[in-house]
Amino acid sequence: IKELGMVQSWVLSVRKTERAVACFKKMVENKVNAVCVVDVVGKFDAQLSSSSLRGLTADTFQTLRLPVEDFLKAQKVPPSNDLSCTGQVTLREVLQLLIDHSTHRLWVVDAAGFPVGIVSITDIC
Repeated sequence: IKELGMVQSWVLSVRKTERAVACFKKMVENKVNAVCVVDVVGKFDAQLSSSSLRGLTADTFQTLRLPVEDFLKAQKVPPSNDLSCTGQVTLREVLQLLIDHSTHRLWVVDAAGFPVGIVSITDIC
């Protein structure tokens, strides 16, 4: 997929310990629909997207003050550890992953698991 030029190399990432509300603010400021959530060493851990707000109610609004890791659990967002791939995967494999996980994007990671890019359905179409 990398050889085809479909990987955007700019990745906005947030630490899983950052408050969810601060992460959503970064998304708005950077005009993106999702951020890559990384662990304490900077490896891909999860995805926070505008879709993560689905189901938020007045009763659960305070969960936005939680660390993003806890916010995703409180919102019952499925684990997103399958939402990454390396730059060496084929276009067919990317499409299959996007379909299998009903997602708009995959985070491209290096061999060690650090985010290096993103590929979205928009980049492919």
